Amino acid sequence: MGSLLPIMLLMMAGILVMTSLTGRKERKKHAALMAGLGKKDKVRAAGGIIGTIVELKNDEVLLETDRASNTRIRVARSSISSIIESKSTPASEPKSEEVLQIPEDK
Repeated sequence: MGSLLPIMLLMMAGILVMTSLTGRKERKKHAALMAGLGKKDKVRAAGGIIGTIVELKNDEVLLETDRASNTRIRVARSSISSIIESKSTPASEPKSEEVLQIPEDK
């Protein structure tokens, strides 16, 4: 029983380190997403709201969800979960949601 305690403590420490590294990686990814926001980008916000950015402020974003009826929604900037289509990047660059396939050598 005495030798089981150090093993359990090492396992718990390993799990703690793994979860903190994963959280840090996600925060960096989200910070890069927030820095890359620009007007006319088509984005997805929390709750599945999809719209085009009309106005950017420090902590708010004004999204146009329907152009015909001029429907606009003001959401918190941190609620933006992904950029669907960016008008500021050239079409030749891969977007953050695209996965690049690397062929394997056989």
